[in-house]
Amino acid sequence: MSALPILHFPTNTLTKIIDFLSVEEQLNLSKTSKSALKTVQTTTALYSYTLGIYYNDKFEIRLSQLSKNGIEVGSQMMLAGSSYSSKIENFITRLATVYHKPTVCLTFSKGLSSTKLVTSTITLIKSLKLEIVSLRTHASWATSRHLNKLTTTKTIFFTHCKLDFLDLVRFLKRWMEGSQQEYVRLDGCQVRLKTIFGNLYGTRVRRVMLDGRPRWFPKGECFLVRQKNGREALVYQDETTNEDFVLRTDFHIIPDSREDSDSDSDDSDEEDTESENAGDCYSSDEYGNPSQSVGQSLFYLFIQYYPMTTPFPLFSLPYVPLKEVLDNFGPHGIIILSLCSQRSKRIAISYKGPSKDTQLQLMYCNSAILANKYTEIWEAGDIQAIRGSPLPTLSSGQFRGVQYKMDEESLVTYWADRLTGLIEIGNYAREIFNRDIYQIRIGGKEAGDCRRLSEWTVDTQKSIEYLEYYDHGKTLDEDLNYMLGNLKCTGYLSLSAKPSQNYRPANPPVFHLDDICIQYSFWIKQEDLLAMNCKSVIMGSATLTSQDFNVFLKHWMTGACSKLKDFCVVVDNSIDYRILLDGVKFIKRGDDVERIYHIDKKNTKKKICGGFDIKRPNDNITATIRNGVEDRKRFWMFVWPDFGGNSYE
Repeated sequence: MSALPILHFPTNTLTKIIDFLSVEEQLNLSKTSKSALKTVQTTTALYSYTLGIYYNDKFEIRLSQLSKNGIEVGSQMMLAGSSYSSKIENFITRLATVYHKPTVCLTFSKGLSSTKLVTSTITLIKSLKLEIVSLRTHASWATSRHLNKLTTTKTIFFTHCKLDFLDLVRFLKRWMEGSQQEYVRLDGCQVRLKTIFGNLYGTRVRRVMLDGRPRWFPKGECFLVRQKNGREALVYQDETTNEDFVLRTDFHIIPDSREDSDSDSDDSDEEDTESENAGDCYSSDEYGNPSQSVGQSLFYLFIQYYPMTTPFPLFSLPYVPLKEVLDNFGPHGIIILSLCSQRSKRIAISYKGPSKDTQLQLMYCNSAILANKYTEIWEAGDIQAIRGSPLPTLSSGQFRGVQYKMDEESLVTYWADRLTGLIEIGNYAREIFNRDIYQIRIGGKEAGDCRRLSEWTVDTQKSIEYLEYYDHGKTLDEDLNYMLGNLKCTGYLSLSAKPSQNYRPANPPVFHLDDICIQYSFWIKQEDLLAMNCKSVIMGSATLTSQDFNVFLKHWMTGACSKLKDFCVVVDNSIDYRILLDGVKFIKRGDDVERIYHIDKKNTKKKICGGFDIKRPNDNITATIRNGVEDRKRFWMFVWPDFGGNSYE
């Protein structure tokens, strides 16, 4: 066969011509001769490729061409054949020969996801020395052995899994020993994480940002695990989103409030850069003080055999021994004790001791819960959920006739309207514990009822320490106006509300608190920014400009925003650092200059490489601004000294 005329063109010209050919044309050209194959290979080596293989009725293959910085510059869908045979194997082999080491993404439809097909395809891909970066399949056949053979596969999504307790423990142990997996979702697993982490070490996490949204895990369904090299992942399950088991490395832990941090241990010196460690070790967090745990367990056992109508023999104890007993009840026990009789209620109210050391939280999300430091105490359930015979009823005071049950150590009472029940529970808890509600959390499908709970809070207490609101839908402007104008938050405010596009608060918002996090902050303008005085500010989806940040920096340089420690804003458009730093004296640090910043009192750290140091002239306080190398749409500023007392030098 004579050489094609096209091959006689100069190399540069030939490369440009081949570059313009479609994938199909490049493949056809590569088949004409060894010289043509080598020429096509030389051209395609200038790019990287991702090979998407879809095992469905058409056996689709999508080849994506990526530039050196990972941006897709072209793609083409091809049909490999109507059935799985040597034809598709040959086709994949040919693609791997022509295109320079493409990474592979495999997707198997339900009808084409047998063990033999999936494993033989993986074997084929590995024999070609290609990297499988993504695998999605129906996997009723999967075991930990299959998962642990995919340690270099970054994304795995198995549906209809039947993995058991031992499978998941083995998988997590293997991941912690060392694995490149970044996202593993296993739908269908019926094993509770609490059971798994009774056998593995993990750090319980309560509040976290996932995919730009705040998520809350109140019942021990979320844990932080760490590899030997320090790499971390979040492991969680969430019935409301049908996520039975997820491991992922892209997450952002929302630190607990500063008050919570004060009471926690802060003696860890292990460097934990670019990750945030919140929560306590599961074993201590779940069971707390051993003597208190034993006291609570005995109390709940006692309750089962002494109905709430039965007088307590322990009331005949002298005051000092009685107080020692109550000291070990914990908040759960104090609540249940108070419901037994009017006398027990009076004793619960008058008691003063560690069982009343509480931070009361009302959570109205997918559940309606009274909690203490993220541990559930009392839930308001939907009476429509009761099936069969009626449950026992409470017999004392304002809750007489309300049906109830014990769910592990938590009390559940049933109401025709859950929010009405939660408000009654909130009133009762304030009376028993002689204190205000510390935190209100409203979100999910219940966000539309935010006004009722907000109005109750305003009517019953002067302020709220901790307020969280998140709405996956649209938030009424008047509801957001009411929250901003009437709910006085003094510690931590987290808003994930979506008002109308042209929304502006009815009155200028006053943000003088410790921490503020606004997920959709497009309505925050320059004047709102200048009026803030918080220790920590986190905002997303902002429309602020480089000029706005320049004005803010100059405002800070005058001594304003004196409480500020860390300030992070994600904007829609890239930041122009020439505009941002215009008229501001700064020292530019090279990327080889690395500093560690403690962003809270729980030893959570951030690594700062390079950046711009600015100094406030009236008190010589220094702040560092990240240089934007990692993300041009994120303005991040740290004020020294950090929460650990460390200086910038």
